[in-house]
Amino acid sequence: MNVTSIDSEKIVYLSIMFVLGIILPITLISIWKIKTKAKLLPFFVGAGTFLLFSTVLEGICNSFLFSGTTDFSKAIMANNALFVFLGALMAGLFEETGRFVAFKFFLKKHSDKKTAITYGIGHSGIEIVLILCYMSVVEIAMIFMINTGTIGDILPEGNEAALSSINQMVDSIMLLSPVTVLLAIVERLSTVVIHTGLSVLVFKAVREKRKLFLYPVAILIHTFIDVFAGLYSVGAISNIYIVELLVIVFAVILGIVAFKTYKKMPDNMSA
Repeated sequence: MNVTSIDSEKIVYLSIMFVLGIILPITLISIWKIKTKAKLLPFFVGAGTFLLFSTVLEGICNSFLFSGTTDFSKAIMANNALFVFLGALMAGLFEETGRFVAFKFFLKKHSDKKTAITYGIGHSGIEIVLILCYMSVVEIAMIFMINTGTIGDILPEGNEAALSSINQMVDSIMLLSPVTVLLAIVERLSTVVIHTGLSVLVFKAVREKRKLFLYPVAILIHTFIDVFAGLYSVGAISNIYIVELLVIVFAVILGIVAFKTYKKMPDNMSA
């Protein structure tokens, strides 16, 4: 790591992202609640399901696949195509399965179609908090350690995957600017559309037996969209703006499809 100090203005950008990470989910669910009078339980179930299936269960799985400490994991890490595909697939599989389980069991009595949107806001909202707030705190701490010369205390020895992750974090900090802050907000709003759209599809899959195929379709869509971020992480796509543009384009497409699907659904979707 060649960085010896980082400008304190980066802390300002990260602080802005932290605040917005709290404001965005609250604003989204408040507007939806005021406009539709929807019940809030699906919002909290969405947030909790994301934490369980994406953060905990997917995290456990990924610790085996991408740790870089076993021969199997090293083989995956050495193959960019396999690394990108498996990373995207795990995200799609765990998150969409979480949605399916939530609608099938935890929200079984919530047949109002507004449940799908409320859940989607909760699912994407907690992700906003984790990415913008949690990562901002981590990166601010990283800046302090670099500027005080204590970064060496956490540098791992012999764990190339962990060292690469730290280097990538430092690189992202160095790129922070008003433009990247705006880009992060746009990207998060795009994921709100994506998660809400996928929630509509999976909700329909659970409530209509003949539409069960929408569950694996949601997994494939999620996997496909996440591939772009994976390609950027391995350098196959070098321009982050291209990745964000692709995500926005597919968010718009999915949003339109989900909106039309939602409008055609009856208000009561009892299984």
